[in-house]
Amino acid sequence: MFTLRPYVRLSLGLIALILSILLIGQSLGIVPDKSHSLLENRKNITEILAIQFALAAEKNDFIQIEKTLNILVNRNLDILSGAVRKSDGVFFAVVGAHDEYWQINENNAPSLTHIQVPIFQDDQIWGVVEISFAPLLGNNLLEEIKNSFWGFMLFVAVSGLFGHLLMLKRALKELDPSGVVPQRIKSAFDTLTEGILILDEQGRILLANNAFSQKVALPSDSLIGKEVSKLNWEKSSVEQLKEDWPYPWAESLKKRKIQTRIRLNFNSTRQDKSIFMINSAPILGNDNQCKGALVTFDDVTEIEENNLKLDLMLKNLESSRNEISRQNNELKKLAEIDPLTGFYNRRALTSYFNEAFNLSREQGSNLICIMLDIDHFKSVNDNYGHQVGDEVIKLVTIISRESLRDTDIVGRYGGEEFCLVLLNIDIETALKIAERIRTNVMNATTYHAFGIERVTISLGISLITDGAQDINGMIDLADKALYYSKKNGRNRVTVWRDIAQEDSSADTVDNAEKSGTSVAVVNDTANIDINQLIGKIKELEQLNEKQQKLIEHHTSYDSGTGLLNRFGLQERLKTAISYATRSGCYVAILSLSLNSYQRVYNTLGYEAAEKFIVDASRRISSILRTTDVVSSGTGTTGLDSMLSRKNESGFYILLSELKRSEPITQIINRIYLAFNQALIIEGFNINTDSAIGVSIYPIDDLNAANLLSYADLALNNAESSGIGKCQFYSKEINHQYLSEIQLESDLIRAIEQSEFEVFYQPIVDIEHNVISKFEALLRWHHPEKGILTAADFIGVAERSGLILHIGDWVLREAIKQLAIWRKEVSDEIQISVNISAAQLQFEGLVGKVISYLREYEVPLKNLVLEITESMIMQSIEGSAQLLNKLHDMGVQIALDDFGVGYASFQYLQKFPIDIVKIDRSFMSDINEDTDNNAIVLAIIEMSKKMGMTVVAEGVETEKQFKHLCKLKCDEAQGYLLGHPMPKEHAYSALKRLNLATERQFVVVNQ
Repeated sequence: MFTLRPYVRLSLGLIALILSILLIGQSLGIVPDKSHSLLENRKNITEILAIQFALAAEKNDFIQIEKTLNILVNRNLDILSGAVRKSDGVFFAVVGAHDEYWQINENNAPSLTHIQVPIFQDDQIWGVVEISFAPLLGNNLLEEIKNSFWGFMLFVAVSGLFGHLLMLKRALKELDPSGVVPQRIKSAFDTLTEGILILDEQGRILLANNAFSQKVALPSDSLIGKEVSKLNWEKSSVEQLKEDWPYPWAESLKKRKIQTRIRLNFNSTRQDKSIFMINSAPILGNDNQCKGALVTFDDVTEIEENNLKLDLMLKNLESSRNEISRQNNELKKLAEIDPLTGFYNRRALTSYFNEAFNLSREQGSNLICIMLDIDHFKSVNDNYGHQVGDEVIKLVTIISRESLRDTDIVGRYGGEEFCLVLLNIDIETALKIAERIRTNVMNATTYHAFGIERVTISLGISLITDGAQDINGMIDLADKALYYSKKNGRNRVTVWRDIAQEDSSADTVDNAEKSGTSVAVVNDTANIDINQLIGKIKELEQLNEKQQKLIEHHTSYDSGTGLLNRFGLQERLKTAISYATRSGCYVAILSLSLNSYQRVYNTLGYEAAEKFIVDASRRISSILRTTDVVSSGTGTTGLDSMLSRKNESGFYILLSELKRSEPITQIINRIYLAFNQALIIEGFNINTDSAIGVSIYPIDDLNAANLLSYADLALNNAESSGIGKCQFYSKEINHQYLSEIQLESDLIRAIEQSEFEVFYQPIVDIEHNVISKFEALLRWHHPEKGILTAADFIGVAERSGLILHIGDWVLREAIKQLAIWRKEVSDEIQISVNISAAQLQFEGLVGKVISYLREYEVPLKNLVLEITESMIMQSIEGSAQLLNKLHDMGVQIALDDFGVGYASFQYLQKFPIDIVKIDRSFMSDINEDTDNNAIVLAIIEMSKKMGMTVVAEGVETEKQFKHLCKLKCDEAQGYLLGHPMPKEHAYSALKRLNLATERQFVVVNQ
């Protein structure tokens, strides 16, 4: 659509205004009228002529009249003709073609071209003077324009238009807001895909790049000078709907604040909505005053739509999962629940009873089994029918459920027989529950509706402490007690322990009652004050409770250090094992001996030796507090720890909730490191000589007491062998530990003797078939084992803390090599360096990177730092802050092994990721009909929409490479394209290919 330039529109407006003023002035008579003044002049001339002719007529000098008329007409070009007409209408004198020019109107009114004036002689009209003047506007268009008011207006319009165009064009060029920003900067901004605005201090647009113009569907020129706040923004949150909520650019202009990641919607003229993430920063002048703002607009509409789709998919998946869970619960219910009673069936009862039995034995807690049987149930079925029998079973079920806890296990054992398993309950409470069930069943009246007068039940009880080795043994003992109840009249509760004793407590009570002993005691105390007696009883109970707690504390705790003793630790160990059984964790026992104790005792005495133990326990406790979370290359491991005193010179350390066994070694190393510093006892520096033995659940044993014993055995072996002063009970674990100690020692030697080398594996640009970058990979020239990859030793390096030194060396070497290749081959080459978790948490990483890049004069854009998802999970906020700082300076960030870790798309938004490296596991069977293909395609499309480069790792076949071409993957890396190689081979490949090759596979393997 054709649009007039602003200065043209302004000029036309001004001319229209001027012409309107002239027209108004003419209508008001303000503008001088040339024709009116000319008419008056011509009338005056004619009247003067008439007076002269009148004077001549009085003198009868008619010749003078004719002569004067002739001179007037011939000398004046404006007069076409003239005549003197007598009163009778006869011409007295005529000059020019008067008959042709004279055309007077009917009322003889003078006009601009025809004037008639009477000539008087003696007060009588002698005749008239007739003068024909030339028209004011002339005889052609040019003359008419020249002499008319409209011609004047045309002149003003044309000359004014050109004058205004010239002046306004120059003025607007000087005042043009877009002129503030040089054209080369605008051209540079136009190459960006992100929308960019530059605003003046009033919030008016000085520059809008093409990306912003396209996103809002408005021409760039039409945006210049507009207030950005008055565009069609739509606030997207409740906070933004507040009246005092400022736009991000307003905050930058007013408060000089940097605003980031502000979400705003925009309604364009295309009737669709765009979603922008807006960043705004103030532009400050030399006087530190705000001169404007730079605002960027990141269009996240597609990402939001994809997120909505993903959310919908997740909701559908969640719904499906819930439905599957519900159906599984239904199936489980059908498989485990008896349909008549709602209790567990016999198979499920056996399973859950067995779990409770094992847990109770491990924890040392009480467990009670009650067998319940309906008396004379066969006669009920025979006399009243099976339907009535089922109703009786249901009623017994209801009454039993009312008396039991939710944690109790209840199952239907046989036809009319039930098994009740009560956890963590004493025998007295269990007897009360059993009696309550028996009484309630006996007193129930619901049976009367079926014609049954009364139903009774018999119960037998056994305890886990009765000697049974498994649940079958407990059920058998409870069954024997039930049989005893049946045999002795039914409708009663019998405890197996009572009938198993030769002199049962029940018989003793019966004999006492028969002898009247109880009555005698009551009679003897009849005169005692009951209130006093109750008060004394309460005092005795409170005293007994305190004594019990004191006894328990002395039983479980060491008086010298306040730590748990072996007995107390064993109880805690049982609990830890129970939890580990359910959660699949490891539990470790460290038996620690301080051989310096005896030396201190012999030289400084008992009190000094005890102080030595107390100080040592504090030092160990501080170590355990700092190892609640143990870091490793694969993530973080949470653990719980507890210190206890084993004997006069040793400790036990309980480590529970371990996800892996590796952190144990890390903690052992920290203990040794802590005791490298001497303890000061009574002014003497005491060097601590220690040894450690380790046992692990479930590798070594499942029993708490055995684990403690095995840790002590391992300690004895460590003290006698002297190898490393630490041994594991498991030979396999001990071998791993010794190997790790040796490997750590070798690593220290490797650092000192420069045994490391950086290899380089090419990464190829698929579209252009060129090497775009190399990945730096660490290799160790081990004098005995040959060349080792990082996977062979990186775990030990991380646990020993050597990773920081090694990682720093690799970073420096890679940047140094990058500088050489940039000078000798191409300044576009990049090197990708893997960063460890320890480096990512190191505050000085940014300084190191900048220092090395400056030292070797390498631009930041040539360096790529690779991280993994598990690394950033250790400290999300800290990692994000550090990576954002590096990214903002120009370093590119690559996310390695994408798709096999946490794989959360949120990280792609939260972290400044430039490159996504698809894990090699997806390359194994990638083709058009596999799930791997769908996953890879989804990652590629998603990453590209987010502006990220996609690298496929593990490309080993030509078929894989061609398929990645179809999927429009950006880059590839793998053995097909090049193995990791020394820098000399990599340099040769670069020189040979020179970063430009024909359309063929770039294979650089030597």
